[in-house]
Amino acid sequence: MRYNFFTRCISLLLISLLGAVICLADTLQFVYVSDLHYGLNRTFRGRELTASCLVNRAMIDEINRLPGLDFPPDGGVKAGKRVGATDYLIITGDITNRAQKNIQSATASWHQFEKDWLGGRLTLKNEEGKLAPLLIAIGNHEASNAVGHYKVAVRDNTPCVAIYNIMMRPLQPLTTSTFNYDKDKINFSLTAKGIHLAFLQLWADSVERRWLAEDLKKTGNLPTLVFAHDQPEAVTRHFINPNGRHDINSTDKFENILTDTCSVRTTAERPEREYRQLTAFLETHPAVKAWFHGHENYTQFYNWKGTDGILDLPVFRVDSPMKGEISSHDDTRLAFLVVTIDTTTMQLTAREYLWNAGDKPASGRWGESCTVGLK
Repeated sequence: MRYNFFTRCISLLLISLLGAVICLADTLQFVYVSDLHYGLNRTFRGRELTASCLVNRAMIDEINRLPGLDFPPDGGVKAGKRVGATDYLIITGDITNRAQKNIQSATASWHQFEKDWLGGRLTLKNEEGKLAPLLIAIGNHEASNAVGHYKVAVRDNTPCVAIYNIMMRPLQPLTTSTFNYDKDKINFSLTAKGIHLAFLQLWADSVERRWLAEDLKKTGNLPTLVFAHDQPEAVTRHFINPNGRHDINSTDKFENILTDTCSVRTTAERPEREYRQLTAFLETHPAVKAWFHGHENYTQFYNWKGTDGILDLPVFRVDSPMKGEISSHDDTRLAFLVVTIDTTTMQLTAREYLWNAGDKPASGRWGESCTVGLK
């Protein structure tokens, strides 16, 4: 009788553990941040001119708390359940700021980022108990530091070189003297639990679209999430200057960090041709199910309709700890996203986490959420 009792207990425990493993295997989860802007200062927790490294460390500490929190009962994936393990932490650029007047060099900012994010402070773990890998894309500030900018006298490609070596893993690591911004593209992809993640260099210009088209051929029809610094309607000034010598100058104010020459003459106009090209690409590549971006620096969930309203692409925009459109004036609105995907039902839930909601440590709360289908 005792044997049967203990045998039954062990069996139930094994079934429970197996169920937990299956549940974990059916979920892909990542934390999404952007626009860290090392080199800037802001008012934070009542202190003016708080350095970016201190704000970022505070955000890291709140990210580290996530596994022990419960998701809100919002009807999304894992609603009401423990957050638990995280597969990846994703950053879509502007880690450093342009080294303009009174702002430290990009090299100094990158070293601060390395210390904070790669130096052991971040403890977020995946299901195997290992540190969740960082997936890093570049932003327009890294790009402008590398190619030059009309507000910056000295180029500094250190962040681009470091991100290239981390994410592209070349057999021969590049150096600041061998890196070529136009040739050494930082675009990469991976597949995890039946979901494909594709990272673009800034935006889906003609070169990036060709790369992505080839990448998608290898994955069949796997649901694909695109990560880029820019939103689907890319910023006009990021294109190549269509005027005169096509150079970077304070009159035209184009930044020459995308591949394509802009179809409009001023940065105040909308490059509709380029938006139509992206629309046509996405229409013929329906495996792309969602787009994640930073740059505009506030949390928003919306659907991009493309030109002529022929698309309905879910888009997820994320806040910035240093330059948030709202949170730079109200630090209780500082936020990052936690994205959870049920890989069986192919439902994706993105949740805003207001990590400084109480204007003090460990005072975060869940904000808005959005659930979309990936089938």
